Amino acid sequence: MSWIGRNFQRRAIGLVVITTSSGTKGKVRTHTRIAFLIYAMINGVLFGAGAITALSFPALQEQWKYLISIVVALRLVFAAAIAWFIAPQLRGRY
Repeated sequence: MSWIGRNFQRRAIGLVVITTSSGTKGKVRTHTRIAFLIYAMINGVLFGAGAITALSFPALQEQWKYLISIVVALRLVFAAAIAWFIAPQLRGRY
């Protein structure tokens, strides 16, 4: 880790590599890490729910390609927001 410097740590969470300063607050780092971990799960659930909803109407078969594109775009935004609000509730405080 000498090429990064003494004041920085490098941590890998899934496919995301976070480089943080050693002087940052622990609460913010933990909140962000938990949000990254649950983002993928929430993203998958939202995509599945949106895809099932969009594909469950056979009358809209011509618009399926547009509806799936809308679902993909919306899930990215909503999954990040939901993960950010759920993360503080998942912290283990006993």
